[in-house]
Amino acid sequence: MRFFSTFTAIILLGIINLHALIDQDLKPSIIAIENLSVINEGDYAFYLTFDVKYSGADYVTVEIEEEDNTSLRNYRFEQPDFAHVKTGNITTLNYSWVYVTVNNEYGSDRKTLEFAPSYGNASVSDTSLSAQTQKIQLYAIDGHIVFDGTPTDFSDKTFQPGIYIKKEVLDNGLYNISKIHIK
Repeated sequence: MRFFSTFTAIILLGIINLHALIDQDLKPSIIAIENLSVINEGDYAFYLTFDVKYSGADYVTVEIEEEDNTSLRNYRFEQPDFAHVKTGNITTLNYSWVYVTVNNEYGSDRKTLEFAPSYGNASVSDTSLSAQTQKIQLYAIDGHIVFDGTPTDFSDKTFQPGIYIKKEVLDNGLYNISKIHIK
Protein backbone atom coordinates (compact mmCIF):
# COMPACT_ATOMS: atom_id res chain seq x y z
CA MET A 1 0.00 0.00 0.00
CA ARG A 2 2.86 2.35 0.72
CA PHE A 3 4.22 1.90 -2.85
CA PHE A 4 0.85 2.86 -4.33
CA SER A 5 0.53 6.15 -2.41
CA THR A 6 4.15 7.13 -3.19
CA PHE A 7 3.58 6.35 -6.87
CA THR A 8 0.36 8.42 -6.87
CA ALA A 9 2.19 11.38 -5.29
CA ILE A 10 4.95 11.19 -7.94
CA ILE A 11 2.36 11.14 -10.73
CA LEU A 12 0.49 14.10 -9.21
CA LEU A 13 3.72 16.10 -8.83
CA GLY A 14 4.60 15.31 -12.45
CA ILE A 15 1.17 16.51 -13.62
CA ILE A 16 1.49 19.69 -11.58
CA ASN A 17 4.98 20.39 -13.03
CA LEU A 18 3.74 19.65 -16.56
CA HIS A 19 0.79 22.01 -16.04
CA ALA A 20 3.18 24.77 -14.86
CA LEU A 21 5.34 24.33 -18.00
CA ILE A 22 2.29 24.52 -20.27
CA ASP A 23 1.12 27.73 -18.52
CA GLN A 24 4.52 29.37 -19.17
CA ASP A 25 4.31 28.50 -22.88
CA LEU A 26 0.95 30.26 -23.18
CA LYS A 27 2.23 33.63 -21.97
CA PRO A 28 1.59 36.34 -24.61
CA SER A 29 4.46 38.01 -26.46
CA ILE A 30 5.06 41.29 -28.26
CA ILE A 31 6.99 40.21 -31.34
CA ALA A 32 7.76 43.67 -32.77
CA ILE A 33 6.85 47.36 -32.68
CA GLU A 34 7.35 48.69 -36.20
CA ASN A 35 6.73 51.68 -38.46
CA LEU A 36 6.92 54.15 -35.58
CA SER A 37 6.04 57.66 -36.74
CA VAL A 38 6.15 60.75 -34.53
CA ILE A 39 3.84 63.43 -35.92
CA ASN A 40 4.26 66.97 -34.57
CA GLU A 41 1.00 68.78 -33.69
CA GLY A 42 2.10 72.39 -33.30
CA ASP A 43 4.90 73.58 -31.04
CA TYR A 44 4.01 71.67 -27.89
CA ALA A 45 2.40 68.36 -28.85
CA PHE A 46 2.86 65.24 -30.95
CA TYR A 47 1.11 61.94 -31.51
CA LEU A 48 2.35 58.49 -32.50
CA THR A 49 1.39 55.89 -35.05
CA PHE A 50 2.96 52.42 -35.04
CA ASP A 51 2.23 48.75 -35.69
CA VAL A 52 2.38 46.03 -33.02
CA LYS A 53 2.90 42.37 -33.92
CA TYR A 54 2.04 40.06 -31.05
CA SER A 55 0.87 36.56 -30.20
CA GLY A 56 -1.13 34.90 -27.45
CA ALA A 57 -3.58 37.75 -26.76
CA ASP A 58 -6.78 39.14 -28.27
CA TYR A 59 -5.91 42.82 -27.92
CA VAL A 60 -3.16 45.38 -27.25
CA THR A 61 -3.34 48.00 -24.52
CA VAL A 62 -1.44 51.28 -24.98
CA GLU A 63 -1.03 53.59 -21.98
CA ILE A 64 0.45 57.08 -22.06
CA GLU A 65 2.03 58.58 -18.95
CA GLU A 66 3.38 62.12 -18.88
CA GLU A 67 5.69 63.64 -16.28
CA ASP A 68 3.86 66.07 -13.94
CA ASN A 69 0.47 64.77 -15.07
CA THR A 70 -1.61 62.59 -12.74
CA SER A 71 -3.75 61.07 -15.47
CA LEU A 72 -2.86 57.89 -17.35
CA ARG A 73 -4.49 57.61 -20.77
CA ASN A 74 -5.40 54.11 -21.89
CA TYR A 75 -6.20 52.86 -25.40
CA ARG A 76 -7.31 49.35 -26.35
CA PHE A 77 -6.90 47.90 -29.86
CA GLU A 78 -8.86 44.70 -30.41
CA GLN A 79 -7.10 43.33 -33.46
CA PRO A 80 -5.66 39.82 -32.92
CA ASP A 81 -1.97 39.26 -33.82
CA PHE A 82 -1.47 42.72 -35.40
CA ALA A 83 -2.62 46.19 -34.38
CA HIS A 84 -2.19 49.57 -36.01
CA VAL A 85 -2.00 52.12 -33.19
CA LYS A 86 -2.66 55.87 -33.23
CA THR A 87 -2.37 57.73 -29.92
CA GLY A 88 -3.85 61.03 -28.84
CA ASN A 89 -1.71 64.14 -28.39
CA ILE A 90 1.27 63.96 -26.05
CA THR A 91 3.00 67.08 -24.69
CA THR A 92 6.54 67.90 -25.78
CA LEU A 93 7.22 69.87 -22.58
CA ASN A 94 7.82 66.90 -20.25
CA TYR A 95 9.10 63.36 -20.36
CA SER A 96 6.49 60.92 -21.58
CA TRP A 97 6.25 57.14 -21.63
CA VAL A 98 4.16 54.94 -23.90
CA TYR A 99 3.54 51.43 -22.52
CA VAL A 100 2.51 48.75 -25.01
CA THR A 101 1.08 45.68 -23.23
CA VAL A 102 -0.48 42.34 -24.17
CA ASN A 103 -2.20 40.18 -21.51
CA ASN A 104 -3.89 36.85 -21.11
CA GLU A 105 -4.69 34.61 -18.16
CA TYR A 106 -1.12 33.21 -18.15
CA GLY A 107 0.80 36.49 -17.99
CA SER A 108 1.72 39.65 -19.88
CA ASP A 109 4.44 41.25 -22.00
CA ARG A 110 5.20 44.99 -21.99
CA LYS A 111 7.45 47.29 -24.02
CA THR A 112 8.11 50.94 -23.14
CA LEU A 113 8.84 53.86 -25.45
CA GLU A 114 10.28 56.96 -23.77
CA PHE A 115 10.36 60.51 -25.14
CA ALA A 116 12.47 63.35 -23.75
CA PRO A 117 11.08 66.89 -23.64
CA SER A 118 11.62 69.29 -26.53
CA TYR A 119 10.75 72.97 -26.49
CA GLY A 120 9.36 75.42 -29.01
CA ASN A 121 9.36 74.11 -32.54
CA ALA A 122 12.15 71.54 -31.98
CA SER A 123 11.14 68.25 -33.52
CA VAL A 124 10.42 65.46 -31.06
CA SER A 125 11.16 62.98 -33.84
CA ASP A 126 14.82 63.95 -33.43
CA THR A 127 14.62 62.74 -29.82
CA SER A 128 15.98 59.24 -29.62
CA LEU A 129 13.77 56.57 -28.10
CA SER A 130 15.19 54.70 -25.16
CA ALA A 131 15.35 50.96 -25.65
CA GLN A 132 15.25 51.10 -29.45
CA THR A 133 15.89 47.59 -30.78
CA GLN A 134 18.86 47.46 -33.16
CA LYS A 135 19.23 43.70 -33.60
CA ILE A 136 17.25 40.54 -32.87
CA GLN A 137 18.64 37.08 -32.26
CA LEU A 138 16.34 34.06 -32.08
CA TYR A 139 17.53 30.82 -30.50
CA ALA A 140 15.92 27.39 -30.71
CA ILE A 141 15.28 25.61 -27.44
CA ASP A 142 18.49 23.54 -27.95
CA GLY A 143 20.58 26.74 -28.12
CA HIS A 144 21.41 27.08 -31.82
CA ILE A 145 20.77 30.42 -33.56
CA VAL A 146 17.73 30.41 -35.84
CA PHE A 147 17.84 34.13 -36.75
CA ASP A 148 20.32 37.01 -36.38
CA GLY A 149 19.34 40.34 -37.99
CA THR A 150 17.35 43.57 -37.86
CA PRO A 151 13.81 43.97 -36.47
CA THR A 152 12.53 44.61 -40.01
CA ASP A 153 14.07 41.38 -41.32
CA PHE A 154 12.68 39.54 -38.29
CA SER A 155 9.12 40.73 -38.95
CA ASP A 156 9.34 39.64 -42.61
CA LYS A 157 10.56 36.12 -41.79
CA THR A 158 8.37 33.09 -41.10
CA PHE A 159 9.49 30.60 -38.46
CA GLN A 160 8.49 27.04 -37.71
CA PRO A 161 6.00 26.68 -34.85
CA GLY A 162 7.69 26.16 -31.52
CA ILE A 163 9.22 27.76 -28.46
CA TYR A 164 12.18 30.12 -28.95
CA ILE A 165 14.37 32.45 -26.93
CA LYS A 166 14.41 35.99 -28.38
CA LYS A 167 17.27 38.39 -27.59
CA GLU A 168 16.67 42.05 -28.51
CA VAL A 169 19.92 44.04 -28.57
CA LEU A 170 19.19 47.71 -27.82
CA ASP A 171 20.99 50.82 -29.04
CA ASN A 172 22.06 51.68 -25.48
CA GLY A 173 24.05 48.42 -25.21
CA LEU A 174 21.50 46.61 -23.05
CA TYR A 175 19.32 43.74 -24.19
CA ASN A 176 15.99 42.08 -23.42
CA ILE A 177 15.60 38.32 -23.41
CA SER A 178 12.20 36.68 -23.59
CA LYS A 179 10.68 33.33 -24.39
CA ILE A 180 8.23 33.34 -27.30
CA HIS A 181 5.83 30.73 -28.58
CA ILE A 182 5.21 30.78 -32.34
CA LYS A 183 2.07 28.96 -33.39
